[in-house]
Amino acid sequence: MLEDLGQGESTSLGGAGRLHVTDRCVELEPAETGGRRLLAWRSAQVEWASGTIAFTTTNGNRLTIKAGDSVTVSGEDLAGDEPVERNVRWVAEPDASCARDVFIVHDARLVEPR
Repeated sequence: MLEDLGQGESTSLGGAGRLHVTDRCVELEPAETGGRRLLAWRSAQVEWASGTIAFTTTNGNRLTIKAGDSVTVSGEDLAGDEPVERNVRWVAEPDASCARDVFIVHDARLVEPR
């Protein structure tokens, strides 16, 4: 989780995929790549309880997600062709075993199973 007031627009699509949640990181595994991205959650938008993430979406709705859920995320991509320079202040530092490709979540939605 990042120390962040939850302001700013979603500038990048982070992808859709299955969530992997551990004590020290939340990763998104997009079906098309099979790789994992570390999801960073802004402190103003998220609460953690009993293995679930209670997230406040950009339209003010409450979304409860957990490991194994399929989601689509948008926000700020800190990796890629033109990396974003940002002073990241972690409230809870991710473990060294977590993916290094960091994506800051500004918005999320559940993907309905087909």
